[in-house]
Amino acid sequence: MSEVAALAECENLLVLATHPGEEVLHCGGLIAQACLRGRPPVVAVMTDGGRDTALAEARARQARAAAAALCLPAGRLFLLGLHYGTAPAMGSELFRGLVAGLHFLMWSRDCGVILAPAAGDADADCAAAAARCLAEDSAVALWQHGTGAPWLAPPPAQAAKRAALAAYGMQPAAEAAEQYLRPYGRPHR
Repeated sequence: MSEVAALAECENLLVLATHPGEEVLHCGGLIAQACLRGRPPVVAVMTDGGRDTALAEARARQARAAAAALCLPAGRLFLLGLHYGTAPAMGSELFRGLVAGLHFLMWSRDCGVILAPAAGDADADCAAAAARCLAEDSAVALWQHGTGAPWLAPPPAQAAKRAALAAYGMQPAAEAAEQYLRPYGRPHR
């Protein structure tokens, strides 16, 4: 069993996603696996995912439906609601508040591992920096999702991830990802 798969069995996880949908694309199998094992992670989505209120509200509904498909209890999903494309500058008061809020969330749920996005755009850079601060302050492990080799999620977790992707309207993307990975014999996590 890979180290990533082992996380679903033995650690309380904090999954930090930059935009709605990324938690499923990058960690959906892991979230489902952890829930099936009775260790539901804490999932925090930083931005509202929309450039207007209607889209942001739609993304929030989709995030809740996707969480339900992954068997993630409603009290374990946190939509932080930062406006899409307006990540707080690192070191700013808002950034420090974000880190403090995430620290409290992590502490209150006894999280021992943080899964955070790799840097790539301003919002992802903010999430990655916040995760680094959390990991350093808390002395917990930090893993970047969306990088590295996929791991083989068990069939129930794969089915839950497909259902969660469908909640976001991303089923074709899931099938394309799995088709790409099929020659390697390893479905996307």
